Amino acid sequence: SNYSPGVRLLFGDLVVTSDSGEELVRRLRRLEASPQQAALLRLAGLRKVMQEHTYQDRLAFVAGQLRGRPLGRLLPDITVTAYAKNQAQWASLWQSYRQQVYPHKRLLVVMPDGFCPDPGEAGHDPSVRRVNALDLAGSAVSEWVDQHGWIAGMVPDDHYGHHYLTDLALATRYAGTLLVGKGSHAV
Repeated sequence: SNYSPGVRLLFGDLVVTSDSGEELVRRLRRLEASPQQAALLRLAGLRKVMQEHTYQDRLAFVAGQLRGRPLGRLLPDITVTAYAKNQAQWASLWQSYRQQVYPHKRLLVVMPDGFCPDPGEAGHDPSVRRVNALDLAGSAVSEWVDQHGWIAGMVPDDHYGHHYLTDLALATRYAGTLLVGKGSHAV
């Protein structure tokens, strides 16, 4: 795009802007030469728009101004469910969960009977719940997770980028389904 203070203010370097044709060509060629960098830039731009610049965000802002106070959160709570059979798996799950930047999250880790991990830092986190598998027998999912939120899975052997939960939450804004997921990992 041509240079615009408004675009620069709202999107920073996520939008390639300049009033110089040579500069635009140089920057676009640099992105073309690095498909991975271009993919990361596209993903960051999409994430920014979906978090801050949808009609839902605009209308919530206007409604909040009319009410004199902001509306509640627009994105859902997410309960991460996982299974850990040993300390290494527990540590991997805790690390994956802890690095998530999405703020409205909880972790429910199911463990086999007889395994009680050293909770470490997670022992002080009220959003983390450890449950013995036998305690789940005969119970409904609604007894363990928020009925108005979403459920996400994590597996100890998989890698989850910092925005795994954010991307799932943002997908709920436009996916008219009861299930969303990620088909691939971040580049």
